[in-house]
Amino acid sequence: LSWSVLFPQRHTSLTGETSVTVRMCVAVKRRLQLYYWKNNKFLELGEDLTVPDIPRALAWCNEVLCVGFKGDYILLKKDLFPTGKHLEPSITKLSDNTFALGKDTQSIFMDTEGNLALKYAVKWTDVPTVIAYDEPYLLALLSEGVEVRTIEPNLFIQSVVVPRPRMVFRAKRGLVYLASTAQVWCLQSLPLSRQIHVLLDQKQFQLALKLTNISDESDEEKDKNVFQIQTLFAFDLFYNKQFHESMREFIKLGTDPYDVIRLFPDLIPQESRSSQDQERLPKLQDRELENGLLALIEFLTEVS
Repeated sequence: LSWSVLFPQRHTSLTGETSVTVRMCVAVKRRLQLYYWKNNKFLELGEDLTVPDIPRALAWCNEVLCVGFKGDYILLKKDLFPTGKHLEPSITKLSDNTFALGKDTQSIFMDTEGNLALKYAVKWTDVPTVIAYDEPYLLALLSEGVEVRTIEPNLFIQSVVVPRPRMVFRAKRGLVYLASTAQVWCLQSLPLSRQIHVLLDQKQFQLALKLTNISDESDEEKDKNVFQIQTLFAFDLFYNKQFHESMREFIKLGTDPYDVIRLFPDLIPQESRSSQDQERLPKLQDRELENGLLALIEFLTEVS
């Protein structure tokens, strides 16, 4: 036995009853043995699958097995790409239909059809030995410790010095265990509310939105916070002269057109202008003003 992986699935019937099915794949040398759980024991699911090499990593997403060998990856019988110069594979399940595959110092995101799930890769400062996913964070074990990054947006978050970590295990959201050959460490994240506050100060609105959406707040409170963050994001895009992106956010929010027009002081009466607002607004001239007005026209056309 070299590897085994479980795949539990929860099903809800039309009457509301919930049942769980569990499947298991066991790698024995160059064979994959498939089982399912019934009556308190595992039964054979089908014939063994023969693979071209000894599997070094496994992940099960829906009906697809992703297998990592010393030189490449396959989805059952579909070849994907070589593992790179660093031949040890790394497979990290992100959802029921997406996973991250290691290739040298990069993590490449694939779906269960073998297609790229994202057009870009996450790049690490060294070759990761193992990667864990604690939404929305990827935690990579490197030779000198742990590196934390996010996928969307693609950001470096932090690095933690840990001597020669060998294993990583996500116990629950915000709680990850690391182990070397002699020690065990526990990494615990800050409360989500504090993380969101820090991210808003740093104007990392997209990541703040992700954390808000996975928080344990009530739906009503969550909707209110999402609206506030999206509004801050829309105005920040405008202040940074990303006019079309800003207007798209205002359309999503259903922002009052007059509040958007006020971003262009020359379009409103003098007595309606706020000196405080004018100080914060970017000074637009020539091409920038033209681009801003074109975006405003598109916004007003869309909401009219």
